[in-house]
Amino acid sequence: MLQRWGEQFATSGVSRGRWYFDVQNCVSLKPWFVGSGFSKRDISCICRMRLGHCCTASHLTRIGVFNDPTCQCGEEEETLDHIFFVCGRYDRGGLYAKIVQITKEAPLSMKYLLSLNNLKIFQLLVEFLREYDIKL
Repeated sequence: MLQRWGEQFATSGVSRGRWYFDVQNCVSLKPWFVGSGFSKRDISCICRMRLGHCCTASHLTRIGVFNDPTCQCGEEEETLDHIFFVCGRYDRGGLYAKIVQITKEAPLSMKYLLSLNNLKIFQLLVEFLREYDIKL
């Protein structure tokens, strides 16, 4: 049964749920957050990021809640990558240094960071969001 579930997951990830499939490309027997110590709010936030359904202007425009996907900074579309890597409203130097200590490489995209399933990285992301009062 698990094998069949995994096969269905793999084939459906080609056409639907592409973001999530890129983040989680195989079936897991237990959720990533088991034993993590994260609060329900933090788990929800990380789950939304992992699913690609968080409250960025880009996503909210795609589902018809907003009319404009542009970030408040006015530079470009507000996506997770924009928030964590580009937006001039936030200082992310400390975040990058800590991520590099863990991964031994510079973070290239949120999809990549989320795919690592690393609880220390998730904690850093949540702390960054809290520091700047970013609600995703």
